[in-house]
Amino acid sequence: MEEKEMNVGNKKPKRKGLSGIEKFFYMIFLPLLALVVLGGMLLAYNGYPVMAKTLEYGNKVPYLNAILPDPDREPEAIVLDRENANLRRQLDNALDDLSDKEKKVEELTKEQKEKDTKLAELESVFDEIKAEQEAQKLSDEDFMNKMKEMSDLYAGMSAGKAAPILEKLSLEETALILSGMKNDKRQAILSKMEPEYAANLTVVLQNTELSKDAVISALQERVKTLMESMDDTSDSKSNISITETAKTIANMPPQQGAALITDMGNSATDFYSAVKILANMDEASRSAILSEVTKTDAVLAKRIINSITN
Repeated sequence: MEEKEMNVGNKKPKRKGLSGIEKFFYMIFLPLLALVVLGGMLLAYNGYPVMAKTLEYGNKVPYLNAILPDPDREPEAIVLDRENANLRRQLDNALDDLSDKEKKVEELTKEQKEKDTKLAELESVFDEIKAEQEAQKLSDEDFMNKMKEMSDLYAGMSAGKAAPILEKLSLEETALILSGMKNDKRQAILSKMEPEYAANLTVVLQNTELSKDAVISALQERVKTLMESMDDTSDSKSNISITETAKTIANMPPQQGAALITDMGNSATDFYSAVKILANMDEASRSAILSEVTKTDAVLAKRIINSITN
């Protein structure tokens, strides 16, 4: 009896099995819940509106729809995050656009500076050309005034005195002087000249006008005549011819005088004649002509100056 009681006291209690509810919870509900959560996460990751659909179906369930929010109304935090994300995206885009526009502004500013620099250079060149043209215009006007004064000088003489003097000049020079006179005075002088000279002069007069080109042509003809006389005369007469030639070239515009001196200076036979002519000029005319020669041939100008000073 005692042994039976002892066996009963030493016997372990039997473990109870899971109830039906527990089995449903652990074996069906929890795995199914895990599956639903995992599937929802996968769907949400792929862009499927899991929350919206859940709220949509939940609001169809009676009583449950009273506690669930409207599916069309997102949570305020989500709305704010989306708005912030949109604002941040817009801000980034605006900053990128601003950066691009700043670069374009810098490029346009640089191009404008280059254009302004080129424009300033062109304006400077234009001003120089304009100044040269004004100076040349004044020089031409002074030159033409001198020729008109010469015409008036001969016109003031009697025809008998003017005719023999003019016959000693070249046809071009005489035609140039007579073209500045009135017709009656010109005819009176022609009537006092040798018939052959007067006939040739009349032909030249028909094609002569008192212009810069005509003046230059006459002066060049005069220089040519004087240079030829320099080769055919003695030293004393040659000095006189050089003086006359110097005065003639000095009366030319500096550019034309410089062209003649340059041609002579580049000739081995006429170089020292050019030096002598410049040496017999007044300082102002010589300086103006040498200045023009320097612009086209600085080496020749240096040689002439060295020869004059030595």
